[in-house]
Amino acid sequence: MKQNNSTRLNCFTPPVALATFIIEILFALYILVRHQRDRFMYGMAATLLLLGTFQLSEYMLCMGGDQWWWLRIGHVAITLLPALGLHMVRMQTKSRGRIAVIAAYAAAAAFSIAYFTLPDMLAAVTCTGTFVAFHVDSTFNMLYGIFYLGLLTWAIVELLNAMKNRVGDQIIIGWMLAGYSSFIVPMAIIYMLIEGARIGIPSIMCGFAVLLALIIVCAIMPRHRELQLSRINKKTKKRR
Repeated sequence: MKQNNSTRLNCFTPPVALATFIIEILFALYILVRHQRDRFMYGMAATLLLLGTFQLSEYMLCMGGDQWWWLRIGHVAITLLPALGLHMVRMQTKSRGRIAVIAAYAAAAAFSIAYFTLPDMLAAVTCTGTFVAFHVDSTFNMLYGIFYLGLLTWAIVELLNAMKNRVGDQIIIGWMLAGYSSFIVPMAIIYMLIEGARIGIPSIMCGFAVLLALIIVCAIMPRHRELQLSRINKKTKKRR
């Protein structure tokens, strides 16, 4: 951050967005190549791909790309993230019932369709040079905030309950909590302390999400692979 008559967040520039995109895409490819494939692995890889897609959309918007398309591509990417996150959380916490996950994906799909069918929902975008500011219809923005923060809160509550009740693998659940905190806590601090940055919250939040990417690749997936190998070894011993 730099103080010069106003507060600037220099860590969210277009070159940084491009670098973050490259990192997150490489991380996703690494997971696909390195780890044994199952639904959780695909979900983690998809999370990284969606984060990377949003970073690419920011870069293209700031570098003169087609605003109409890149604005919507980026928003569809981040709209799918909370539903996918809840799905991955419930997979680890052994939560029963698919209705919640189906409803989350349905809501994400509804918002995504609205981006393309209701052009006034995403009115404009401003590349400030430090972050991307999105100008969204106020009513739509309120509903979207309820949807987004609601699913994030739901996922965190499920993780906390799983830790309290010792359900699922506690190491993965602990790291998933750390992953959520890695971008929610900095976002909340910036929101409270820097009023001028509030319009760029999606951009800032996804900038910090590179920390989530690191946690996925360096902590969550290695533990998941360890559990996979343990299950395979147990099955092999039983057959013998």
